Amino acid sequence: SQTYGPISANETVNFVCVKSAENEISGVIKDEFGNSVSLSADSKIIVKAYRSGNTGGFETKVQAEMVGTFTIEGLDAGKTYQLKFIFIQNNGVLKSQWAGDNGVGVDERVDANGFETNKEILFQFKN
Repeated sequence: SQTYGPISANETVNFVCVKSAENEISGVIKDEFGNSVSLSADSKIIVKAYRSGNTGGFETKVQAEMVGTFTIEGLDAGKTYQLKFIFIQNNGVLKSQWAGDNGVGVDERVDANGFETNKEILFQFKN
């Protein structure tokens, strides 16, 4: 909500922006066997968020924590996002999958699910 009164030229206006779970998608990443991911120093998982739809643009990316958890911040509440998970080891991409039904990895974006903000998801790489 916002309130304002008469504002004249050359007056200072202050805005307060609040970051909250309504602007985030968080989750846990599992391997193809359903085990918790435990990354080593030479491996990482990048999670990319795209606006939903085949032509929805790239929004942002984060690197998952060593234990496979992630939080994508700064998203627009009320919009849906498709998530791409990229597993990199020794600077090479080993797996690159979209989150599909029930959070299981799929190869094609057209098969990816849309996820709303303020949700926690469980993603599992497929074999």
